[in-house]
Amino acid sequence: MLRINIFVVIFILLISSSGFAKTQVVFWDRSTNPFVIKALKQIVADFNASSTDIEVKMVQVSGDETNIAKLMSAVASGTGPDVYRLDRFTVPERAATRLLHDITPFVNAEKIDLRKQYLDFAWQEVLYRNRVFGLPLETDTRVLYYRKDMLRQAGIDPEELSPENGPITTTRLKEIAFKMNRVDDSGDYTHVGFVPWGEQGWHYTWGFAFGGEFYDAEKCRVTPNNPNVVAAFNFLYDWSKMMRPRMAEKFMDSYFGTGSDFSPARHPFVTGRLGMVVSGNWFVTTLKKHLEDSQWGVTFIPTKNKSKATWSGGWSVVIPKNAKHPKEAYQFMRYYSSAEGQRTYVKIRKTMTTWKSLIKEKELLDSTDKFLWDTLFFSKSRPPLPVGALYWNQLTRAQQKIVTNKEKPEAALNAVKEKVQGRLERYCP
Repeated sequence: MLRINIFVVIFILLISSSGFAKTQVVFWDRSTNPFVIKALKQIVADFNASSTDIEVKMVQVSGDETNIAKLMSAVASGTGPDVYRLDRFTVPERAATRLLHDITPFVNAEKIDLRKQYLDFAWQEVLYRNRVFGLPLETDTRVLYYRKDMLRQAGIDPEELSPENGPITTTRLKEIAFKMNRVDDSGDYTHVGFVPWGEQGWHYTWGFAFGGEFYDAEKCRVTPNNPNVVAAFNFLYDWSKMMRPRMAEKFMDSYFGTGSDFSPARHPFVTGRLGMVVSGNWFVTTLKKHLEDSQWGVTFIPTKNKSKATWSGGWSVVIPKNAKHPKEAYQFMRYYSSAEGQRTYVKIRKTMTTWKSLIKEKELLDSTDKFLWDTLFFSKSRPPLPVGALYWNQLTRAQQKIVTNKEKPEAALNAVKEKVQGRLERYCP
C-alpha cells in the first residue's frame, strides 16, 4: 500500500513539472482609458485560456506616451516586465538606447513572412537599423470633418466635400472656410470655418498634405526645410495672418477647451461654432453621440494638388531588455498583435487595425468606418527615428511660432534642423 502511494506522488510530481506549472509573463500597460483596460484584460484572459504553458499577468503602471521613467528604472534594476505596450513611433528611439530586446530571431523563425501581414507604415515604425524591436498593434487616421448646416449657411453645397469627389485643394479650403467666419460687434470670432492648426492639424498633417518629406534616409538627414514642408508652414502662417493671430488665438482659447474640465459636448464643432476640423477616427464616437448623422460629414484632408494624404500613429508591444521570459513573451505578443488579438481590441476599443486581413472584415465596419479604414492604404507615419520625440517637439515649437506669426517658416524650420540633426548624427551609419 505504501509503495502505491509513493508511485502516485511521483506521478503527480512528474505531471506538475512537465505540463501544469505555467511560466508567468508580466505585461505592463500605462493606460487609464476604461475601454483600453477592458480590451487588454479580455485579450489577456483569452490568451491564458488558450495557452497550456504560459500565464500572462497584466500590471497597470504610471506613465504616458513618451514618459517611460518607471520602465527605464525597472529595466536597469532587473525588475522590469516581459512585455510592454509602447507608443510605436518611439520604438527606434528606445531601441537606440538599448532599452529593448531584439526580436528579429523570433520573427525570422516564423513560418510566414510576418512583415507582409501588417500595414507597411506600421511595420517600418518597429524597425531600427533593419532589426525588429516590436510588433504593431492598433492604429488611427486623420480626416476632415465638416458641418453640413454651416456650409449651407455660407452658400456652399456640402456635396462638394463628399469623399466621392476626392480631396478639395487647400486653396479651395481657404475660400470655403473664410465664407463661414462670423464676428461680433467687438470684432471677436463667434463662428469660424476652419483653424488648420487646431485638433490634429499638426506639422506632419500639412507637411504630407503638401507632398513634403521630413527625412532623407539615404543621407541620414532630417528635412524640415524640404520645400514642400516649408510651403505647408507658409500655408499656416498666411492663414493665421488673414485671421489675425490674436483673434485666432482668442477663438481657440475660448472654444477649444483643454484639461479634465473640457467636455466633448462643448467642442466647437459639436456646438456649431466651427465648420470644419481635422481630427482622428476617434472623433466619430463623439459626433454620433451628440449630433444627428445628417448634420455632419467626413472626407479627405485637403491637399495642395488633390492627391490623397494622411498619417497614422498607434501602439506596439515590445520586450524590454533583461526580460525574464523573452520566448514566452513573444508568444503573447504574437497573439495580441495578430488577427485574433487585434479583432478583440478593435471591437471593444472602437479603433483601427494594422493587421491587413482585418481591414476588410465587414462585421468590424459601418459605412463611416469603411471610408476611414480605406485611408490606411495610403497613410504615412512619422519617420521612425532614434530622435523621433525630439523631432516632434521641435516641430511643434516651430509651428507655434509660425501660427502666431512670431517667426517666418523658413527660419523656424532651419532652427529645427540645426537642433535635431546634431542629435541624429550619433546614430547615422
